[in-house]
Order: sequence, then structure tokens, then C-alpha cells
Amino acid sequence: MRKSLINSLTASLILFSFLEVEAQQQGQYSQYMMNYYLLNPAVAGTDDFLDIKLGYRNQWTGFNGAPQNFYLSGNSPFNKIHSRHDKKFSKKMDRAHHAIGGLATGQTLGAMSNYTAYMTYSYHIPLNLEWKMSLGVSAGLLQNSLNQEKVQFVDNVPDVAVSTYNTLKPDMSFGIWFYSSKFFGGVSSMQLFDNKLGNQGRLNRHYYTTAGYKIKLNRELSLIPSLLFKTVPNSAYQVDINAKIKYLNLFWGGISYRNQDAVVFLTGINVKNLVDVGYSYDITTSNISKYANGSHEVMLGFRLNTQAEIVSPHDFW
Repeated sequence: MRKSLINSLTASLILFSFLEVEAQQQGQYSQYMMNYYLLNPAVAGTDDFLDIKLGYRNQWTGFNGAPQNFYLSGNSPFNKIHSRHDKKFSKKMDRAHHAIGGLATGQTLGAMSNYTAYMTYSYHIPLNLEWKMSLGVSAGLLQNSLNQEKVQFVDNVPDVAVSTYNTLKPDMSFGIWFYSSKFFGGVSSMQLFDNKLGNQGRLNRHYYTTAGYKIKLNRELSLIPSLLFKTVPNSAYQVDINAKIKYLNLFWGGISYRNQDAVVFLTGINVKNLVDVGYSYDITTSNISKYANGSHEVMLGFRLNTQAEIVSPHDFW
């Protein structure tokens, strides 16, 4: 009884903090390192195949009303030609190319649910023989809803703020991405329209800065340290410090530290350069660990229309 009461009270605190103007409202993922397209639309078309990924996150297991996140994404380049694989362009830079993508996400948190659907366009520009830059934009819809049957009101009178929470809004995101065979990084912003959310707050703009570098340890092993900086205007920031070890293009494992939140252990496998499988477990380090266990996350990816003779940046990162 006491645990149920604590869970209910804590879930209520999460709900009200989510509605605050300065709250972070984007879903939390630990395996974005296998799908940077989640954070930046300019990543669409970086690889040399149709990249489809599905992800599911069960956060704070054992906690009543804890967040659950899921997504489905896909992106593909068009007319992408590498100079080293075409004699006609053997001494020239790669051609610029276009890419499209799509992303659908969902999140449930107690009585709240949030769903998004976006279409993406990106344009990739060679800067020299090694470096490329891409610009990407996503546009779509964002829906927020609240199941009032799961909310207990004082004197059974619905609050105006709660009753106006159900919304369907247009949304956009924009990003810039730089990449080579050893480095990747970029900046992006989500929820650009800063839409009003009911009578109590707004869908704040979110900003992401990402960078990573490949260090070749020997012929089989590579170390890939990376960093993710997340911030919302007039609010606290969050930093992820990551390190991933890859064995050829077959297995990988890693560890991540998210300040004021969790330590994450990650692992994954690639099957015949066609299927990617990933799993991560978050050990919660914040005060919420008193009431809940860690977080589980799984990812399943498919590489379609692959060109085996072309080396993709995905193989390096």
C-alpha cells in the first residue's frame, strides 16, 4: 500500500514537471548510438542502404506509470556514388546526393501519451575527398493526449489545464551533420514551432550536439568515444559520455554515463551485414532508484538494398 502510494505521488510529480514550461519533453533513448537519425534529420541518407530500425524502451521497471518509448524509423539515399568505386570519378570528389526518411515515435507516461510522425529530406554535400556535410529537415505532426479516466480529480471536477492538454500540432526539426571515415558530429533542434501545450506550458525547443571519433586499436578492434549534449532553453542540460568497442563489423559493446541519471551498459551484434540487434540496460543513479529498477531497451535494425562493395560510414562508427 505504501509503495503504491509513493509510486502514485512520484508519477504525479513527473506529470507536473512534464507540463512545466522548462521541462524536457522528448523521449529518452540509450541506443541512439545505433540510430543518430533519432536526434538529427541530417543523418538520413548517410549510409549506403535503406536503413530500417525499430526500438522499444521500458524505463524504470517496477515503477507504476513509468515511461515507455518506442519508435520506427527508415531512411535511404538516392544516386549515391563513391568516387573510389567508379572509375569515371576516381580522382574527383563524391557526388552530392539526396535522401528521404520517415520517423514515428510514441511515449506513454502514466495517463499521458505522446505520438509523433515525421517525413524527412536531407541533402549531402562533399566538402573534399574525405569530408561531407548534410542538411536535413523533418516535418510532421505531434499529438499529446491525457486519459482522464486515469486521473483522479479533486471533488471529481476535471481541471481546466488537464482537459485542454489533448492537442494535435504541426512540428518541425532541423539539423546539420558532418562526417568522414573516422569522425561524425552535428547539431540539431526539435520542436521548432514552440507550440503551446494546453493552458500550462509549451512544447519547448530541444537542442542536441553530437560528436564522435574512431580510434583503431588493431586490425580487429576499434574504440569509438562519443559525446551527446542535450539542452532546453532556460532549463538544465544533460550530457552523455559514451565509449563503444567494435570487433570488425560483427560485435560491439559499450558503456555510457548520463549525468544525474544513469550508467548504461550496451551490446549488439550484426548478422551477415543485414540485421542489427542491440540491447542496453540503464542502472539508475538518480533519486528515482529508491522506487524503481533499471531501464531496458532493445533495438532491431534491417539493412536493405545493401551494396556489399561499398563501405558505409556505418561500418566505421
